[in-house]
Amino acid sequence: MKKWHKDNISWRYIYALLDSFDGSNVYIGQSINVERRYATHDNPWVNEQFANGHPPTLITLEKARLSEYEAYQLEIVWLRVALRQGFTIHNSKADVRNAWRIWEQLKPLTEVRQLPKLHEQDSFKTIEDESILAHLHHSWIRLIGEH
Repeated sequence: MKKWHKDNISWRYIYALLDSFDGSNVYIGQSINVERRYATHDNPWVNEQFANGHPPTLITLEKARLSEYEAYQLEIVWLRVALRQGFTIHNSKADVRNAWRIWEQLKPLTEVRQLPKLHEQDSFKTIEDESILAHLHHSWIRLIGEH
């Protein structure tokens, strides 16, 4: 698993890149600068969309003050939401495997989240959840144990 060095608390965003054809394909990510991340993405599916002249639509799903690891957990929550809704996921296989591995700890967070369909993107409101940090902290402790 990734090492979480320099894991400062800062504003982090969970975002979705929806395909511009029918909105059934998605990449879920997290970043402190969504626009820069969108412009410099290195995912094969995302790059293919740009190369075909149909860049994916960027939607900011959630904004919170989190560590990088906590944002990663929240990214996994959104991956599971997308899977539940029937989206085709274009994240790496490692991301999807990790989403399955820590699913039980994060499951409650998926119950209140919904990815927008392509035609709903203009009305989607970014979530700002004040209690997310406490929940993620508790799930992190369950994953790695208190030291």
